[in-house]
Amino acid sequence: SRCEPPAPSPPPPSPPPPSPPPPSPSPPPIPPPSLPPLVPPSGPVALPSSPPPAPSPPPNPPSSPPPQPASCPVIRDASGGCCGTTTLDTDGMCCDAGRALDVCGVCGGSAVLVDISGACCDVNVTDAAGFCCTHSSGVDDCGVCGGDASSCVKKVSLVYSVASAEGLDNQTSPQYKSFVSSFVLQMAAALGVEPDQITVIVLNTMNRHRRHLLQQASVNVQFQVAPTSTSEMTLSAVEIQSVMEELVPKNSSAGSDQVLQVFSVTTNGTCGNGICEVGEQCSSVGESQCCIEDCPLVMNLCPLGETSTECNRQGLCNRTSGECDCFYAFEGDFCNMTIFQEENTTPNLPPPTPVPAPLPPSASIQVMPSPGGESSASSVSSVWMLAGIVVGGSMLMLSMSAVALRRHRKRLQILPANDGAAPLPHSS
Repeated sequence: SRCEPPAPSPPPPSPPPPSPPPPSPSPPPIPPPSLPPLVPPSGPVALPSSPPPAPSPPPNPPSSPPPQPASCPVIRDASGGCCGTTTLDTDGMCCDAGRALDVCGVCGGSAVLVDISGACCDVNVTDAAGFCCTHSSGVDDCGVCGGDASSCVKKVSLVYSVASAEGLDNQTSPQYKSFVSSFVLQMAAALGVEPDQITVIVLNTMNRHRRHLLQQASVNVQFQVAPTSTSEMTLSAVEIQSVMEELVPKNSSAGSDQVLQVFSVTTNGTCGNGICEVGEQCSSVGESQCCIEDCPLVMNLCPLGETSTECNRQGLCNRTSGECDCFYAFEGDFCNMTIFQEENTTPNLPPPTPVPAPLPPSASIQVMPSPGGESSASSVSSVWMLAGIVVGGSMLMLSMSAVALRRHRKRLQILPANDGAAPLPHSS
């Protein structure tokens, strides 16, 4: 047999393709760090090298800030309530609009004055002692509440005609004594009183000019009518004035011993009778006829405020001390300063913490802070801004240089000829 070459062996089978690597397992979720219980350390405490992580926000933050206390547009009263007006009564309570305070600080009250004892009076009448007078007959001429005008002295000033004024200016002369005796009897009969109740206190002869005008001799007479221990004087000043005017003759040709003119009729208290009467009240400004025996309480005036009224109508005047007892929310010598503060805005509370709007589940925002504490976007904006400023400044300088060079060349072209002389030097 012939020799044949051996048959080629078949190629080895190709290795199977490598299988894909198994998927890497996802890392397990990191549980939040658990804080150990607070136990007082027994030794020195080591401070951590890095600050602890910031606490995560609550899962469901509130959608609106907590409610703020309502503001009061005007003022608050003593109980904390909000008033619609700026008027508070003496107790610090609101006084509604349309109602005014009286002199005692009562909202809508009827008091018109305060007497010497501090009582509020509904009538504008006080007696000579300074107390409120609520009697139906009021105060008499003597200043006594409900009196009959019988306790005080009435003084009458008039002009009286005489046959001759000779010797009447001398109280020791017979003419003077005779005149006084007849005058007292005439006045007592006219007034219906006893002669011992009339006393002549002034008698002056008139000058020649005055006597010429009256066309007869006359004197100025001032006498008083006073009650005695056995006789009363119940005539008022108005009644005495009327009686005296009835004595004046109707014609100008009157004879002597007649009343020619009535000047005035006044009242004066009688010190020592135990009754506080007109002119006997003692006050801080002083009185010439002050009688502390009959009027033991001294009347003191309080300072006037901006409204020209005592205590500025914002307090009570203490007549015994002359000081103001201010109403609620007022102070000062005449109650002109307030101690409350009007509210027209909300109280000064710390601003509420802003609450961010919740993000949708698929959205995420991540801002990488820069080393300096600012975001990278802010840093890039700053760099571009500086670069723009540098480039803009350079272009402006080049433009100004080109304009200056062009002007210089034009100026050289219009220079006149120099007649063969050396060229003028110029700056390049």
